[in-house]
Amino acid sequence: MITTQWGKFTAEQRLTAAAVDIMNHREFSMLCGILMLGKVVVSEDFPTAATNGRDCYYGAGFMAKQNRAQTRWVMLHENFHKALEHCTQYTDIVKKYPSLSNVAQDFVINALIDEMDPHQAFAERPVGVKILLDKKYYGMSFIQVLRDLLKKKGGGGNGKKGGGGKAGEEGAGDDEGGTLSGDEIDVDAIDSFDKHIQKPFTPAEIDGLRKDIQDAVHQGKRAQSRIAGTGGGNQALDNVMVKRNTDWRTPMLAFVEQICNGYEHSRYCPPNKRLLPLGILMPSHFDEVTGEVHVYCDTSGSMYGVYPVVFGELARIAEIVKPKLLRIIWWDGEVQGEQSFTESNYASIATLIQPSGGGGTTPDCVVSYVAEKKYQPRIGIWLTDGYLDGSNAILPWPVLWGIVDNEDFVPPQGQKINLSSIDIGA
Repeated sequence: MITTQWGKFTAEQRLTAAAVDIMNHREFSMLCGILMLGKVVVSEDFPTAATNGRDCYYGAGFMAKQNRAQTRWVMLHENFHKALEHCTQYTDIVKKYPSLSNVAQDFVINALIDEMDPHQAFAERPVGVKILLDKKYYGMSFIQVLRDLLKKKGGGGNGKKGGGGKAGEEGAGDDEGGTLSGDEIDVDAIDSFDKHIQKPFTPAEIDGLRKDIQDAVHQGKRAQSRIAGTGGGNQALDNVMVKRNTDWRTPMLAFVEQICNGYEHSRYCPPNKRLLPLGILMPSHFDEVTGEVHVYCDTSGSMYGVYPVVFGELARIAEIVKPKLLRIIWWDGEVQGEQSFTESNYASIATLIQPSGGGGTTPDCVVSYVAEKKYQPRIGIWLTDGYLDGSNAILPWPVLWGIVDNEDFVPPQGQKINLSSIDIGA
């Protein structure tokens, strides 16, 4: 569906809007983790669209022809290639049969989209290309389709180099679009993106990428269950009937205040505000030096929507408590980076954060990282969905776990507060 604003969007804004649509769709939301994996590149150099298994490449001219539903279709196509590991699991086969492998993979993906959305109610086939689609390939794997194509081509089919491990390009055709069956496809019509895409991944990079993909698929399945109202603790009736504590701000502030303000000194001005409503006048406690506050941020796809709100609250807390330094550490399968904030820019934290990463959820990497750096904060705050690969998340200082949409999570150390993405508005 074309919105009144669609024509005003840049290519990047259109892709972002389409990605949000997919993340909120009952069925296609399974790709939400995959969509967050890798980078998105838009360039006039690309004739249509492609992926190397991690990053997605979109031709500016090609995407300019697509309406919103067609943009969704193109994004679904490329990201299903990533999810099915077409570029990472079959490298030897693709090297032997580059063009036919590209064709077979496209048949698999297009059949999958067509089966899930047969009436094109959500995703329309794009214009400007011929779509490789044949109903006889419904439910078939890449290897099964490739065998059938090899049989038709007499066991050959190398032809002009096509995917080369970088599957996802559509079959070339006229501007009217349309579909092609396995009997009609001309292998030589499949162009190559090799000259535009970086050199192939090393075996070590492929191993890491495959793990990231598997983690992202797992995240997508959880998101799909939440949207569809299925899965443990996520049924629609459960969401209505279970009473939730939606006030996460108060316990977070209380935890940070209690630890950071300390108990070295006492004073009645100001008094202990938490006891005033009970008519009890007690001193507040504080230390002269607050020290550092750490925030350890899981960068999996399910977390991005909550960050602006949570960090807005952390900025408010920092202005109240005034720690010497607020250090944010971004992590997934490993630590991806860190940011530091002082009193001069606490108010801008929510707009200055720069999440990086997106694959894997291994908190052990943070433990190793802070030990190596010899950091000694007063407290640490974990922000994560709680679906962790590692278990050695023990730190030698007080910690608070902010857990998004996972009330069953039991922290290995410290206190926990539950955050709901629905209540936060993510």
